[in-house]
Amino acid sequence: MTRHRAIALQLALVFGLFSLAVVGTLVATHLKERRRGALASTEIAELKKDLAADPKDEALRERLRQRDLEIRKEYYRSRRRFVWAGYLLLLGLAAFVASARWFFSLSPDAGETVLPNHRPLPPPRRYGAFAAGVVAAVGLAVLAYLGIFQRPVLPPADWEEQAAAAVWPCFRGPGNIGVAGSGDFPTTWSATTDHNIVWKVEVPVSGKSSPVVWGDRIFLSGANEEELRVVCFDRASGAVLWNSRVVAPQGTDEKAEVFEDTGFAAPTPVTDGKRVYAMFGTGLLAAFDLEGRRAWAKHLGTPESAYGFASSLMLHENALILQFDQGAEAKEGKSRLLGFDAASGRTLWETPRPVPNSWASPALIQTPERVELIACADPWIIAYDPANGAELWRVDGLYGDVAPSPAFGGGVVFVTNDSAQILAIRPGGSGDVTKTRVLWTFDEGMPDIASPVTDGRRVLQAAAGGMLTCLDCQTGKLLWETYLGSAVSSSPVLAGDSVYLTCEDGVTRVFRLEDKFQIRGHGEVGEPVYATPAFVDSRIYLRSAKHLFCIGRREAL
Repeated sequence: MTRHRAIALQLALVFGLFSLAVVGTLVATHLKERRRGALASTEIAELKKDLAADPKDEALRERLRQRDLEIRKEYYRSRRRFVWAGYLLLLGLAAFVASARWFFSLSPDAGETVLPNHRPLPPPRRYGAFAAGVVAAVGLAVLAYLGIFQRPVLPPADWEEQAAAAVWPCFRGPGNIGVAGSGDFPTTWSATTDHNIVWKVEVPVSGKSSPVVWGDRIFLSGANEEELRVVCFDRASGAVLWNSRVVAPQGTDEKAEVFEDTGFAAPTPVTDGKRVYAMFGTGLLAAFDLEGRRAWAKHLGTPESAYGFASSLMLHENALILQFDQGAEAKEGKSRLLGFDAASGRTLWETPRPVPNSWASPALIQTPERVELIACADPWIIAYDPANGAELWRVDGLYGDVAPSPAFGGGVVFVTNDSAQILAIRPGGSGDVTKTRVLWTFDEGMPDIASPVTDGRRVLQAAAGGMLTCLDCQTGKLLWETYLGSAVSSSPVLAGDSVYLTCEDGVTRVFRLEDKFQIRGHGEVGEPVYATPAFVDSRIYLRSAKHLFCIGRREAL
């Protein structure tokens, strides 16, 4: 028995010293982080101040974006180390308490030594077990004080909202998630009476693409069987600054047959403030500088798409990204995700996609640990690393002709499609996460064109026939549904607490995204609308079948 007590004592000493070492390391690291860590850094605040002084400095904006991401990654890496250290401390404390209890539960035999040449061990003390419990309690108190197992959250990057308010660079705004920056956007307007219509200009070429905005310029694409064009408008007056024809590289064929409802110019352009990039249903991809001069062009081959090509472009850092899904079946192996160097058009990477043709556009989201590009098709929702096209995770859950793009809010990705279901997915992980990261599904009111939108608490989807469905983001519970009585092709946009949804009849319904449906106002332009409007600096830029409208509060002009 005495030998057992010696072993128990030695184990208790080892695990006790181990636990003390872990506690010391945790406390020291915590104090260091408080002095010099991510939460104590003033670098982002200083960069924000510099950007506020010169909001058009795109190099500074990009530096802020990159440094903010680096600090966040550093912070979350540190938090992961803290969590692992916390688990080690728990194990050490548990082993220490168990060893101590074992030691004090044993009684030594009279005169028996633990080991040769060792003195007899002292008899157990009453306070021994209590002392072990006190040590364990102190260790747990340290864990609680340091917040080891609290969910790691940094303050939101409010500079992102500032950036979103100044530009609308792609389909559905920054990241393609349909959320506008801050602004005092009107809730009523009329093209008949000119109420809140700042200007209205004719668009010189037809198309279904949506307007994108950067600085003092608005860009649209348009096309017909004879020509493909990119048009630039002055944001203040609506005047056409240039109207450039897209010419295919020599030796390529820019002719293609397209579905009438889609046309040649359904994909929305994207801009980085240096160039504007446009994709067309013929498979022609081109870039222009801000003066309308062609920077480069390349033909990707005529897309094999049942309804014509419609996926819009996305930019991440220096990469121009295209979801180029094709073919009637996935086994044909024709679909791929492409990344091009924005400056030259050179292919940076190419990732095969195990899906057939689709019409959705990818969304770019920021998770606590990384940036993810979410792309939807039948049957896979796949997340990629936008820097190199590497697959991060996938979920099996869609089918049919997938056209709606993903929504993102409250740390959850929402994807949906007509005749399938809407899925709430917690991003992150790796491989097939269908069984582990799908929070809930719902199978009513799905759209076949319009993309959903969310404020992180509620998610809204608009079916093509005009049925609106609002669900609780956490549970998938149906909060309300209502019928608008008009077809919907345009995607809803969330500005503040209000949703702006423009129907094909040219009427925009404005309502609060709340637990009950409540109309705030409506606007009309008197023409069919298929494009999604852009929201920049308290003004709305809306493309109708024939015109481009600038909508803003006239009393503020």
